[in-house]
Amino acid sequence: MLIEYFKKYYSSDSRTGAYQIEISLDKYTDVFNEWDPAPFKKRDIDPAFEDYLKGCSSDIPLKYKIELFLCLPEDQYDIQKEGIIKEGIKTYFQSKTEIIKKTIQVMNKNTGIYALVSVVFLILALSLETSSTSNVFINLLLQGLFIGGWVFLWEALNIFVFHKSTIKYQYRVYERLLRSDIEFKYISLACPRPLANTPDLL
Repeated sequence: MLIEYFKKYYSSDSRTGAYQIEISLDKYTDVFNEWDPAPFKKRDIDPAFEDYLKGCSSDIPLKYKIELFLCLPEDQYDIQKEGIIKEGIKTYFQSKTEIIKKTIQVMNKNTGIYALVSVVFLILALSLETSSTSNVFINLLLQGLFIGGWVFLWEALNIFVFHKSTIKYQYRVYERLLRSDIEFKYISLACPRPLANTPDLL
């Protein structure tokens, strides 16, 4: 059902097999976040633009390639600005993939720490349990070690199984966007879903 859906709404390139995502712009700078003071080549892209790309990308299974087609009015044609837009988009998605990579590294480190602490706590608890005692403090410590051990173990599994799978999916989404070709279409009528106006590029 999903395959039939995205094939119905997204055209594909007969040469590459990539599915095409079209985005309507009034001008080139609609791509960028107007509140970001950085140079255009290093500026964050507009949140609405990013959300639209991610939404379309979620329609198309990750095993397929995608191409981005930016639709602008004919009078906006400027080959120099095309290069700036392409570089800015690629730079943004590259930075997103790098951030996610670092996040995954931190998650892996935390998973290892939590698992190690869990093992230590449970070993200590089992050691204390073998020596029967009526000492209230020892019994409280024993229960605390068991509870703490299972809590840390659950946290390690939670990160490894659930959180990591989510973040790895996000990485694959941005990595595919990074690898996608960016083309421009110039038309007399606006494409669907125009984005908000932003300041001129040059």
